[in-house]
Amino acid sequence: MKKLAAVLLALAVCAGGMYSGVRPAEAKTTGAAEARAQKDLETARSRLDAFMSKHVERCNLAVRPCKTQPSISKRNGKVVASYISLDPASISTEVLPSDSRHFQYIARVKYVENHFESVAATREEALKGPFHRIKSRRLTEIARYTKGKWSL
Repeated sequence: MKKLAAVLLALAVCAGGMYSGVRPAEAKTTGAAEARAQKDLETARSRLDAFMSKHVERCNLAVRPCKTQPSISKRNGKVVASYISLDPASISTEVLPSDSRHFQYIARVKYVENHFESVAATREEALKGPFHRIKSRRLTEIARYTKGKWSL
């Protein structure tokens, strides 16, 4: 009985040693894959920062009314010049891995859209300013990372 217990104990120890987790070759492969995935994520994050900076810059030039071309309207006998501007300092991003087979990462992008107005008696005075921020909106968009490029 003692011999049987000793043999079973020896088998259990051997079996435990053989099947105790990841083999050394697999551990190296897993570590390399994790390092590559981390590098891909860092690359995606840096590309997202550059993309968003350019995107906000383009939006501030393309959106109408903009700072260089404000809209003019009348309100209560006064002339109101107004425009919209995205705040580049307010950009915050969060990159997440995607389960989709169409894109590798998604990003939650948040920024602030500011609305400015200048009220005066004449059109020329309203266009000169000073412009005051009258409201702000916090916007959230989802960006996709496909083939090394971000898109909204």
